[in-house]
Amino acid sequence: MHLPIYWGWEQYLLAVGFALVSAVGAAYLPARKAGRVQPVAILRGLA
Repeated sequence: MHLPIYWGWEQYLLAVGFALVSAVGAAYLPARKAGRVQPVAILRGLA
């Protein structure tokens, strides 16, 4: 079975865009949650 694959610049652009959105989401969401916690609370083990 032969599946035609087109490796044009559109696919590379789509892959780069998806990778950037995933990386930003994976970095931003935990950082936003961590930014709400007071550092003293983390040191005391309350968070």
